[in-house]
Amino acid sequence: MRCGESMFQIRAMQHGDIETVMQIQAECYVLDAIEPQSTFIDRLHTSPKTAWVVEDTLGVCAYLVGYYSTVGNITPLGGRFKPTLSNCLYLHDLAILPRVAGQRLGVTLVNTALSQQPDHIQYTALVSIQNSVSFWQKIGFETQALDTDQTENLQTYPQPAFYMLKRLIK
Repeated sequence: MRCGESMFQIRAMQHGDIETVMQIQAECYVLDAIEPQSTFIDRLHTSPKTAWVVEDTLGVCAYLVGYYSTVGNITPLGGRFKPTLSNCLYLHDLAILPRVAGQRLGVTLVNTALSQQPDHIQYTALVSIQNSVSFWQKIGFETQALDTDQTENLQTYPQPAFYMLKRLIK
């Protein structure tokens, strides 16, 4: 993929990327949103086909981590992904280094993830934090209400936090 004068490559996240992913997370998120390295290792092991990175000439500069879930279910911040019968790709974490901001890498990563989904995945969902609702709305996500148990899980994220959903057209 070419963006401006830079070349970017999207590929599956690998175990060797975790240290860099942790650095990106620390640079992009508020302290209350940072999850431990052991959590990322567990998630990559649990759902390796739903984690991607973007590389440029300087190395990994963005990532997207997701897992399969059902609509309306949220893993608490720092919680373990629990594989379930699924109809939804839950996008848990998207981060892009400021040095590559403005290159549309977030949209490209999301579109890459959605293009690789099997037919039974009818939705994609996420929790929006750090004033990112407008970004997600621009690419088709809408805020959704949750039941009481899931609202408690939503409260584990830095506030304000919003559950958002997008129906996939296949």
